[in-house]
Amino acid sequence: MAHTLKLTYIVSLVFVSISLVEAFVLNRRSRRRGGEPFDWNEMRLSLIDLVGRKLIDFVPLSLTAPLFAFAWRHRIHTVAMHTVPTLIVVFLAQEFCYYWYHRTSHRMRLMWATHAVHHSPNQLTLGTAYRLGWTTKLSGSALFFAPMVWLGVRPEIVMMTLAINLWYQFWIHNTWTPKLGWLEYVINTPSAHRVHHASNLDYLDANYGGTLILFDRLFGTYVAERSDLPCRYGLVTPTRTRNPLVVEFEHWVTLVRDVVHAKSARIALNHIFRPPGWLPDGKGETTEDMRRRAAAQDAVERRARALVRATEILWMAAAGHTLEHPIAANPRMDQRGAEMTENQQEERVAEQSVQAPQLTIDDDVVRQDRRQHEPLPHGDRIAARGLHRPADQRHCDHQRIEHVV
Repeated sequence: MAHTLKLTYIVSLVFVSISLVEAFVLNRRSRRRGGEPFDWNEMRLSLIDLVGRKLIDFVPLSLTAPLFAFAWRHRIHTVAMHTVPTLIVVFLAQEFCYYWYHRTSHRMRLMWATHAVHHSPNQLTLGTAYRLGWTTKLSGSALFFAPMVWLGVRPEIVMMTLAINLWYQFWIHNTWTPKLGWLEYVINTPSAHRVHHASNLDYLDANYGGTLILFDRLFGTYVAERSDLPCRYGLVTPTRTRNPLVVEFEHWVTLVRDVVHAKSARIALNHIFRPPGWLPDGKGETTEDMRRRAAAQDAVERRARALVRATEILWMAAAGHTLEHPIAANPRMDQRGAEMTENQQEERVAEQSVQAPQLTIDDDVVRQDRRQHEPLPHGDRIAARGLHRPADQRHCDHQRIEHVV
């Protein structure tokens, strides 16, 4: 056990060194290219969290040790770790247990009070990986891995596989690794974990896997990163404080406050075991509440847009604007919708001039004279109705009109 503890300290030092290198690189890049500046306060809070947890390790206070000891005494089998298939089965069993532990940490407020510390950074960097909260030993994670001990896996093996799981997740806490192709279907990648740390409504409560993403796909909690929806990191209500005590204990304080002020024992238990943001009146800030309100708001906006569109159509109709056939609206198009040449256009104009009735100035004069004077003889009236008469015939008509006058 002492060797395992020593190994964890060595790995922690390596991770801190790598995260500091990334911090300097990101800070220099932000200065050169502009954009969001690197937040050194986030790195400072992560380092304080790591140092605090290492100091707490020396305190003999944990739920894991007695629970694992009890499960080991009452185990139903002893698993011999001598074959590759056995190692693979143990690894998958640990990943399965980790998936449900991680998912419950997001869906139960009692466990979220600790896990929220890990999600509090507003920038996703490698330093986020080791900000896990000072109350980890009291979070109840041992309950999810005790079944492996009860089935016969030695407690140190369980703890070692869990440590390897967490060590693997160090490198996926970054924003500079692109999607990894077909690996996105198998392992937990930086892209998948960016979604997990995002506070966008469409990304909440997704991608709980540790090393693998298979159980997320199996249980319907996988959400892919979208190019049209950049990740917004941090909590839904962002933490802006520079005080590490506030970061570590603010969610515990609010939980205790809500339990103390609960009007009944049932409401108090719901505050503990329901998802974060739950309220007894149903108007809380759980993921389901926020998505339900967002869906209702979208429905209202869609109806409003439909009403505006309908109003525009009615206004256009009232103003005399009618929708025309595209061929009628475009005199350059033939009956098949193709563009006509200039000669074809001239022929169409000529045909329309022959077919469509046209009034001339002379005809208008004739009609006015007919209204003001006695009618013309029957033959003259027929001639006066002609719409396309030669010029000499129109001259004869004018002489007849002068004779009548």
